[in-house]
Amino acid sequence: MIYLKYFGFFKGMQYGKSNDDFETYKKIENKLNKPKILKYIKSLPIAAVAPMTANDIFTGQSLEQAGIIEDGEFTFPTDFIHYYENYDIGIPLEYEEYIKEKIV
Repeated sequence: MIYLKYFGFFKGMQYGKSNDDFETYKKIENKLNKPKILKYIKSLPIAAVAPMTANDIFTGQSLEQAGIIEDGEFTFPTDFIHYYENYDIGIPLEYEEYIKEKIV
């Protein structure tokens, strides 16, 4: 049985699993190049579209699409890409380890 590993569901988001602390992600220091990580996660297909509007939890800015992305056993909201691109946060180290061979 595969257990999904959820990340990037920040408190204040309109998803059921929104309990991650944004401040924790500010402390993550990744070794991989951020632009390469961003290119990779932006290339992933959306696994499910949420029937709601997503908004930035800090500014209220409307985001393009609410949904879920699955990559192997990792699952994160489409919103996470916005936060990763626009804020100084990292990706979980376990996910970084998983994708390092894919983005070299």
